[in-house]
Amino acid sequence: MGKNKEIEKQEPIEISFGTVFVYAQNPQERYVVLDVEKKSWFAASNIYYAGGKEALGIPGTSYRSDILKIEGRWEKERIINALMVSMEVEKPIGRYFDLVREKSTQKSRILT
Repeated sequence: MGKNKEIEKQEPIEISFGTVFVYAQNPQERYVVLDVEKKSWFAASNIYYAGGKEALGIPGTSYRSDILKIEGRWEKERIINALMVSMEVEKPIGRYFDLVREKSTQKSRILT
């Protein structure tokens, strides 16, 4: 925050399905965008490793302030493979595959 305790505005940043970013609150963590939404928030899953393979946590709400920097982009197939690994490990309940197929067709947007 600045001297006047004003909230410092971050630069807009473009996100799309599969955008991988460094988590601002813990730079050792990486997240992948699964739903760009249309408001000030979006949905992302943390990337972790299970048995040496990429896996994804349960998606949660994220905001522009959560992004320290963009690291790259995963394709739909890589996301599905990571979800399959996480399903083997955690057996999560939900529509992971339907969500990935549906949201992978969304257009990029500018996040402010």
